[in-house]
Amino acid sequence: MAYGRWTDVPQSVKHQNIVELVDLCRDESPYRYWVVMKFAPGGNLFERALERFKGGGFTEKEVAKMISDVLFACQHMHERRIVHCDLKPENILCVSNEPDANLCVTDFGLAQFCVNAKVGKYHGTLDYMAPEIIEDDSSRSYDTKADVWSVGCLMYVLLCGCLPFRKNGPNKSLADQERSDFLTKCHIKTGEVEMNRPPWPQISDAAKTLLRRMLSKDPAQRPSAAECLKDHWFRMASGEVIHGGDRVRPQARRAQDCSLDRDCVRARVQVLESLRELNRRRAESVRASPPLSTTSARRGIGRGSGLAETGAIAAPALAV
Repeated sequence: MAYGRWTDVPQSVKHQNIVELVDLCRDESPYRYWVVMKFAPGGNLFERALERFKGGGFTEKEVAKMISDVLFACQHMHERRIVHCDLKPENILCVSNEPDANLCVTDFGLAQFCVNAKVGKYHGTLDYMAPEIIEDDSSRSYDTKADVWSVGCLMYVLLCGCLPFRKNGPNKSLADQERSDFLTKCHIKTGEVEMNRPPWPQISDAAKTLLRRMLSKDPAQRPSAAECLKDHWFRMASGEVIHGGDRVRPQARRAQDCSLDRDCVRARVQVLESLRELNRRRAESVRASPPLSTTSARRGIGRGSGLAETGAIAAPALAV
């Protein structure tokens, strides 16, 4: 049933950067379940990022801390042959309201256990999907490297305030969004990402080198989460050596800790805000429609720490 993925994966992992499953309950309805997750009062990373971009964006030091949190969660999942399949800012929660709060990965409604080291079912959110996932090929397959691509897209967003493969401006209708999605899919398949226009001249070469590796079109050339964490950009950006989740004093030069160009980043916030609004309308449309299958029902649930219900099956993440 659809609630299975919500419980099977969280029960298989235990890590400070993964939201803890507290309990699974069923109410009087025979098909309605309640998933109780540990409360994360800081909200999701998407909302926090929007607020920060309105004021100028994040520093590389801050981005390095956030990306390392997500990569540590990925490393833990991947060691257990679990692919999250839907890593994006909306599915990453802040454990507190503090600016440097730890991040936790949530929403395992699309997560997959690898079978024979690969998974082949189409999953994810387009702007963060790896090219091997969207290939129009019946033999399509992907593995844990697809999550690394998603984290690369997340890193791109946090550094510059825009999506790496969505080139057009704000969309005002679902029809515009569909056209934009088609073009975005084409850009993902090329694997080409823009890193020349502002604010990229202000961003370190080390960050851009790591991004290009994580966004390599060939998954065989893409580093694993564990390999990403060993990249020297993390030492440069944070001034600390990151190893196994522990942070010690620096052994490398601290990178310049400066905010990004405010006018440039603010101009791109409206694209993310329009995408958020259209995704909200899509979610409302799913919830208003009768469930055609457990898969379609599952796609309507799992919005961070909020409650979503799709008729026959409900699996909200409740505060405790």
